[in-house]
Amino acid sequence: MEQLGLLDEIKRLSKPFGKITVLRDDMSVVGTITGNSKHMDHQQRYGHYGQCITRPDLYNILLSKIPKERIHLGKRFVNSHNINDPATGVCTQVQVRCSDGSFYAADVLVGADGASSAVRQSLFRWIKEESGNGTGHGHGQKPLPKQDLEEQQYRQVALVGVSNPLNLKRYPDLGETFSQFKVILSRHSPYMNWFMPVLGNRYCWLVTRTLEKPIRILSDNSKESEWGPDATDEMSKAIRHLKGPDEGGQGTMGDLIDATDRQLISKVMLEERVFKTWYGGRTVLLGDERSVYRKGRKRVDAGCSGAGIPTSRQHASINHLELYSSTFNNNINIITSTTRSTTVQ
Repeated sequence: MEQLGLLDEIKRLSKPFGKITVLRDDMSVVGTITGNSKHMDHQQRYGHYGQCITRPDLYNILLSKIPKERIHLGKRFVNSHNINDPATGVCTQVQVRCSDGSFYAADVLVGADGASSAVRQSLFRWIKEESGNGTGHGHGQKPLPKQDLEEQQYRQVALVGVSNPLNLKRYPDLGETFSQFKVILSRHSPYMNWFMPVLGNRYCWLVTRTLEKPIRILSDNSKESEWGPDATDEMSKAIRHLKGPDEGGQGTMGDLIDATDRQLISKVMLEERVFKTWYGGRTVLLGDERSVYRKGRKRVDAGCSGAGIPTSRQHASINHLELYSSTFNNNINIITSTTRSTTVQ
């Protein structure tokens, strides 16, 4: 972020990471991970503190640096096709087709369209074809490794939100310069609560639940009944009794839910998965498309950038793919989708 000239603006809208305190549900301390103590100071060791910022604030910073005419909203990716030079047989471009019949061609396609990435599915189809589908009659492309062919499954669900400004007397850690994470482990239930103070006396909060039986991931990103508004309300009711982050330990998640606008609460399905294949031809995968590993701390850090910036997911995440041509500065197209088929990640 510093190399991109974005770090100062990000720091202005975020808090530096201080520590993580892991608690039992009786509020006794299991342990801490510090980032700004005399024994371990991340800035001295790594050059910077991690910055805790809400995802909408980070989006707005990034979007402000991109020409508006380069962002195409409401597109749905259908498939991609590699274009080979007829003389040499070498792949020279990639073409993208969208559901509205539009086509885009570029030198490189970057898929960043979520855990159930349509770009990845298209890439994997191409690799299977080029490798001969295991028949030995392909075109020199190595086949997909076995682990990339395994069925995807959700193993956790989570409820995430960003609260409104809260009372500092009740939640004094919100007034600290450094963000002091709290994690509460439930002894007799499958839930785990995360609380991350961010700028504006607010919490980014997360409650995860481990599923008794994994849910198979379908090509259309699972049914709305599993993650839509009704499912969000149902999980909100189910976790109201869990411990909240207030200093006295008497508050509940219900207090925090009531202090969060409904449109800023989402239920999401989580998967623990790492794909070995992340590129092929003129296509590369970025983020959750190539590495889906979201359990414990990794979930709160979802969307973490190379500069180590934890962000909080929020309703209607924007997934996108990027098309780069050789005239790099003048020809970058970002095709985004906010359709229901791509917002569950």
